[in-house]
Amino acid sequence: MKKTCLNKIQLNTGASIILILVLVIINNACSREFYNINWNGVIVDGVTNKPIPHAVVKATAQYQDNIDRTAASNKSFQSDISGHFQSLFDKAYHISYEIEAYGYMSVQSRKNLKRNTSLDTIRLLPEISQSNLFISLLSEQNFENQPYLRSRTFTPIKGRKKNSTLEVVGFDFINQKHSTHPDSMDLKMAIRNHQSSSPTIQFNSFKKGGIYPIFIHEVDESFFLEMENAPTDGYYSSYKTSGNEVGFFIRCRDGQHYVKMLPDDHICTLSYCTSTDSIQETGLRMNYLLQRDTIYPTLFPILRVYDYLNHQSLSTALIEIQQKHKTSPKQAN
Repeated sequence: MKKTCLNKIQLNTGASIILILVLVIINNACSREFYNINWNGVIVDGVTNKPIPHAVVKATAQYQDNIDRTAASNKSFQSDISGHFQSLFDKAYHISYEIEAYGYMSVQSRKNLKRNTSLDTIRLLPEISQSNLFISLLSEQNFENQPYLRSRTFTPIKGRKKNSTLEVVGFDFINQKHSTHPDSMDLKMAIRNHQSSSPTIQFNSFKKGGIYPIFIHEVDESFFLEMENAPTDGYYSSYKTSGNEVGFFIRCRDGQHYVKMLPDDHICTLSYCTSTDSIQETGLRMNYLLQRDTIYPTLFPILRVYDYLNHQSLSTALIEIQQKHKTSPKQAN
């Protein structure tokens, strides 16, 4: 008799646990679901914040159809001339959506609802032609034609040392070539204490140009694969490095073109002779991205950069370059 009662108690206890679990599931399903949903907002340009008219929105509202089954309600609509949109759903606990607009990269996302009315601002990034984004990465196999900021001291072999002359070679990002004339330079540099373990580099820009440093703590892995937008103000006409920089945004001398610049982690020092001069050269090579798009000159789409690097099998190498660069530049002969 006692055994029978014990079995009944065990059965009743098990049934109670199951009932409680069912009630919890029902409660969770109901508590996260909202009714008479009004989802509205505005779709804007992710760079200019201007509204995007006639963007196509495909939205799916998911809701609990039964205790163990979900269902969905699908709708398709467009933003109006002011970029605004609105859609009504009977019920849902989250809304998945895809947005497409001419000239912009499509967006896919999901919104977990916290109330039955939601006002959102959704930003789309412009679709930029790969041809407008110029990418230059350093290669050990092709040293001669790589971007290389440097200064050269020419000393006549048969003359006196005091007759030495200094030549500064800067870089013209707009035309992607070296220059010795300030009118056609976007950036030049001077190196102080280049033989020490902590050399100082002085960068100088020209005309409407500028230098904007990015520091180590601002980057997770790679400056090139992060930070999609160049700032439009806060640039220095002249900048002296502290050793904590991981890269730079450069505004070109025309004030209209922008560059992401990642210097090499080593300073180069060379000595060589011509028939008339002994030449001492100190310089710094660099990786860079140049945005040539005139409508969105400050935008460096990470997906476009990453696609290019993957196509060239360079993304891993670039991250390694970035990790090496998280130390001050060192001297290299």
